[in-house]
Amino acid sequence: MGAEVGATTSTFPYTPNMRAYLNATARGPVARAADKAASQGFLSADEGAEYDDIINIVSAWICTHQRNNKFMASTYIPAESIGSRAYY
Repeated sequence: MGAEVGATTSTFPYTPNMRAYLNATARGPVARAADKAASQGFLSADEGAEYDDIINIVSAWICTHQRNNKFMASTYIPAESIGSRAYY
């Protein structure tokens, strides 16, 4: 898994927390495939890897959003403000 920041992309080694997230978000098959790949030596950090920059993301600061209009991808609003305005 990784986070995109501007035009750069980062990746992170697969962890038990990622497995829990995938299962909690109805992606059990992806978690099982990742578990299988991890058991074969994939999805782990390169030994001795060094990083140019480390960005700590505090999940409490992240707001979930809902696409408010299926025809306009730019119309995202914070999920907690949807209330009765939501439509599909």
